[in-house]
Amino acid sequence: MSDQHTEISPYLFKEMITAAYQVLEAEKEYINSLNVFPVPDGDTGTNMTLTIRGAVEALENCSCSNISEISELIADNCMLSARGNSGMILANFFKGFAESLKFIEKLDINNLAKAIVRGVQTAYEAVRNPVEGTILTVMNAVAKKVKEISPKESLTSFFEKILETAIQVQKKTPELLPQLKKAGVVDAGGEGFVSILKAFTFVVKGKKIEFSKKKSIQKLNSVWSESPNYKFSLEFYIEGKSLSTEKMSSKLANYGNSLVVTKVKDRVRVHIHTNSPEKVKEVSSSFGKFSLVCEDDMIAQQKRFLQQGIIGILVISPGEGFTKIFFENGGDAVITFSRSKPSVKEIVEACEKLNSNSIIIIPNDPDIIPTALEASKLSSKQVEVLTTNSPVEGISALLSFDREFSLSENLEMMKETISQVKSGKIAKAIRETKFSDVYIKKGDFIGIFDNEIQAKGERLEEVLIKLLSKMISPENEVIMLYRGKYVKKKKFENLKEIVKSNFPDKEIQFYYGGQLFYHLIAGVY
Repeated sequence: MSDQHTEISPYLFKEMITAAYQVLEAEKEYINSLNVFPVPDGDTGTNMTLTIRGAVEALENCSCSNISEISELIADNCMLSARGNSGMILANFFKGFAESLKFIEKLDINNLAKAIVRGVQTAYEAVRNPVEGTILTVMNAVAKKVKEISPKESLTSFFEKILETAIQVQKKTPELLPQLKKAGVVDAGGEGFVSILKAFTFVVKGKKIEFSKKKSIQKLNSVWSESPNYKFSLEFYIEGKSLSTEKMSSKLANYGNSLVVTKVKDRVRVHIHTNSPEKVKEVSSSFGKFSLVCEDDMIAQQKRFLQQGIIGILVISPGEGFTKIFFENGGDAVITFSRSKPSVKEIVEACEKLNSNSIIIIPNDPDIIPTALEASKLSSKQVEVLTTNSPVEGISALLSFDREFSLSENLEMMKETISQVKSGKIAKAIRETKFSDVYIKKGDFIGIFDNEIQAKGERLEEVLIKLLSKMISPENEVIMLYRGKYVKKKKFENLKEIVKSNFPDKEIQFYYGGQLFYHLIAGVY
């Protein structure tokens, strides 16, 4: 779009709403993580995304050709889809926006400014006790700013100016709301509104939407765990003739807070936090036909939210030495096996015991991966399986894990680390066999790397040097060796000297693994 354009077409308006939904969807987890006020239950981003998604879905099947009809469609469907405090406030903003554009066919700077002002007024009017330092504060700052902008401005300039205003006021929300300052965050709803304005600005400027990948805020202090004053969040409609939002608001205010009441044609939409849900339903029913939209237990939501940011790590270990290493490097729970590998039931039970809703399983054995994948489907939690084929890969994955990053970000980092690790193992043949034209006698040591036998011989040290020679490339700097259960300490000490003399330019580390099936497990980085 040219910088000189001063009017929003119906097509462009649809594009702006769609872009707002896309940006909210991309940033909702970050917005959720900011959610402190009125209840730290981590759903503001989700609620705002669901609210505007209703409008986007309606626009997909819309044959409306003028601004007035489109804005009314957006407002109606945002109200139908509205969730939570911020969702209801956002829906009311679009309601007022649409009312201002009734019978208006041209959305120029002048009409746009009026619509924004009306939208903010409607949002404020719907809230029983408006609180500053929230989305309302950011909206109000934008409403004041549009009154200062000349009707002759271009759309690009208009949106750049109101976006800058919104960002600056959003940064100040912690100074207005003690809960935000104590938690060290800005307001979640305000952040969502900034995201919407950011999307609008991208579209108006004709630029590709930028989806920022922000890290979720860590819940580090007591603000996040303070119990809400009210347990239940109710959202419902009341249908009837001559409904008075003022009378309903006045009556319902006796039973809770965070009250948002707004009229939509012949229905009133209500959001309230309360400890007396049945009384609220009873009182509301006296005004007209009661239809419940949702009833949420906010204490349960808060508990899930607090657990959400904590990623649990469940590791499968082939020996007690490895188990100790896994715990020392960040494993939250470890299932240690010797002969019998863990069952689906054992893995599911271990996941359920972890105080985390998001879990990464590190199986460390190709035979355990299918079992772990099945367990991930049966767990009540969000469980991801990192397909590690050896404990060496598992240790490297743990070392790259960072609790400041999200589940998906950690999985990416851990997979990248695993791809840089080489893992080999040495076992003793328990019977005579032939494998890929390699004849193996009972009692021979065999060295396995890349799923193939790379070395064989009667002496452990001989096979180890051959195996490492196959594994090591010039860029590799570190060799790690893990002693099995039946390799004696004295033997291992001798192996250390042999490896050091054969690879003097490498950093070599030695550990007790305690694995039953392999005399040695080797890792090369």
